[in-house]
Amino acid sequence: MKKISFFLIVCTMAVIAACSSEETTNFSSEDNGFKQKSLATLTAQYNKMINSPSYKNEHAALNQFVTKMNFNGNPAAIQGDTETDMLLWISNNLSTTSFTSYGAAVNEWENVVALGMVSYQANLGFYNELGSNPGLYPSIIPPLTAPVSPNACPTCKTAFNDCSSAANKAYGSAVEGIIDQIENNTITANQGVRKLEKADVKLTTALNRCKRTFLICCGS
Repeated sequence: MKKISFFLIVCTMAVIAACSSEETTNFSSEDNGFKQKSLATLTAQYNKMINSPSYKNEHAALNQFVTKMNFNGNPAAIQGDTETDMLLWISNNLSTTSFTSYGAAVNEWENVVALGMVSYQANLGFYNELGSNPGLYPSIIPPLTAPVSPNACPTCKTAFNDCSSAANKAYGSAVEGIIDQIENNTITANQGVRKLEKADVKLTTALNRCKRTFLICCGS
């Protein structure tokens, strides 16, 4: 009788363990399926955004601003999440930039912010989706292609890929944090857009640094 009872207990435990394992597998599959669906939706919204006229206008103005900055200094000098340190750097290094004056730089920055607000409002579908799916944005940012070089430089390309990947990851996380602040009403939409534009500046200057380092490494 004891042997039978022991056998029944063992069988019961085995069934419970099997059910538990099956439930865990089902939950994991459902979670992965939901994540893949969310990723696909976010990617579609992202592609829609970057192909929108408002985004293209904002991006063109931002790239022009960064080009005029001609920033190749210590990254820490502009690592704040607002434009304050960036404008201070421009003021202190005006002669190395292509801005005609500090006032002209400020005006161009305000134009970037204004265009950024237009783009933000026109692409709320993307930002709303982003806010609902934290952690996914860095994975959908397209990787940067290494500059053309006459040399193969496999080691340099690996370093470049690591550099650009780190920049994209930092940018993606920063954007998600900013959108979270806007949605939680800890900052206004205008403040958020200013932070988004500053994040774009940091990303662009970081990727430019990756390119310069690659070309030096590759002897181009």
